[in-house]
Amino acid sequence: MNVRGANFKAVPELTPELNEKGIESKLKGQINLVLLGQEYMNDGGSFTLTTGVMMDDPIPMGASAAMANGGVKAFVKAASIEMPRGIRINCVSPNIVQESWTR
Repeated sequence: MNVRGANFKAVPELTPELNEKGIESKLKGQINLVLLGQEYMNDGGSFTLTTGVMMDDPIPMGASAAMANGGVKAFVKAASIEMPRGIRINCVSPNIVQESWTR
């Protein structure tokens, strides 16, 4: 199964190339937003990044997605103590939206 932000495959079927999709889109995409955007953020502004439930509640074939989500969460936790000019950073893990339920 292939969804926009990650490849959903069993670990024995994952390859570095397949795993890279989650790293590039979910993980690096959001982290780079913060790294590039902090220069443009107002003093006291806030970044809110999105993780996913799979990092805390794993599912079969979800290891790659869990890795990307966990990476975002770890980045937010570490970056929060270093953000300049009173900028805040947090992450949320919303539930699945009804329109995506059938996927």
